[in-house]
Amino acid sequence: MSQIKAKNTGHLSQPQLQHILDNVGAHIYIRDLDSNFLYVNKLTADLFGKSYAEIVGHPLEEVIGLEAATEFRRLDNQLFVSQQKVEGIETFQGDTETTYYWTVKVPLYDDHGKVQSFIGISSDITAQKKLEVELAESNAKLEEKIQEITHLQATLWEQATRDPLTQLYNRRYFNEYARKEVSKIKRNHEPMALLMVDADHFKKINDNLGHDKGDQALIHLADILVNNCRNSDIVCRFGGEEFLVMMPGAALASATERAEVIRQTYQNTSAKVLSGEKFTLSVGIALWASNMTTLEDLTKAADEALYAAKKNGRNRVEVAASSDYHI
Repeated sequence: MSQIKAKNTGHLSQPQLQHILDNVGAHIYIRDLDSNFLYVNKLTADLFGKSYAEIVGHPLEEVIGLEAATEFRRLDNQLFVSQQKVEGIETFQGDTETTYYWTVKVPLYDDHGKVQSFIGISSDITAQKKLEVELAESNAKLEEKIQEITHLQATLWEQATRDPLTQLYNRRYFNEYARKEVSKIKRNHEPMALLMVDADHFKKINDNLGHDKGDQALIHLADILVNNCRNSDIVCRFGGEEFLVMMPGAALASATERAEVIRQTYQNTSAKVLSGEKFTLSVGIALWASNMTTLEDLTKAADEALYAAKKNGRNRVEVAASSDYHI
C-alpha cells in the first residue's frame, strides 16, 4: 500500500502512522481540488468496496458514482468558498441501507498559503440518526395520542354539558356557570335577569301530533332562544319543555323586551313546525335582588313568576315581585 510522506511525525514511523490511521474508528481521506483521492485509510476503502489502488488517483465520481459524489461535494464546495474548516452530516447510500456520517473537512495549504487539498474525517452516526428518527416517530405518535385524548375529553365534556336534543347547555352546566355569575354580580353589584321559559300545552303536542313533532317544537324553541339572546347570555334546557336564559348585566326593561320577542316569535312561527297548529310560551322573569343570597333564590323567583304566567292564562310574560331590583 502506498504511503503518505509526512513531516514532523515525532517518533512515529510512517508504517506506525499508517497502522494508526487504518485502525482508528473513523473514515479518513485526502482529496485534491479536482476531487481526486490522494489517500484513504482502510475503513474508507472498505466502505467503498474497492482496493487502495482503485481509489487513490481517481476522482470521487469514478469511485462512488455521480449521485453519491454530489452529496459529498456539498461540504467540499463550502470549504472551497470559505477556505476554512467545515463540518456537517453526509450520507452514503450502500447496497442495502443508508449510512450517516458526521464529517469534518480541513483545508491543507501549500507553501504559499493556498488550499491545495483537504483532509476529511467522517464518523458513522447511523445509530444515533436511527434513534433520532425513532424518537421523532415516537413523539409524533405521542402527539397524535394527545390530540385524540384532547378531542375525546372535549367530546365527553360536550356530552356531559349539552342537551343531546337541542344542543343547548344542560342543567348541570347552567348550575356551574350561573353560580360563578352570581358571585360576580354580588361582588360588583351589577344587575342580572333570569328568564324561565315553558312551552304551553306541550303534552298536547306529544299526544296529538306525536313525539317527533314534540322534539321539533323543542328544537325550534331552542333556535329562537339562541337567535334572540346576546353572546353573553347562557341558554339551557332546564328539563322537559322548560328552558332558562341567564342574562348577566341585564336590567328589567331589557329582560322584559327580550322575553316578549321570544314569546311572540314562537307564537308566530310554531305553526310552521307543528302541522299548522299554533302554540305559545309562558315566561317568568326574576331579577337579582338584595334579599337574595344564592342561585336557588333567583331560580325560585323565576319559577314563581312562570307559575303566575301559567295561572293568568299562559302566553304571557310575568315578572317576579321583589323589593329591591336593579331596574
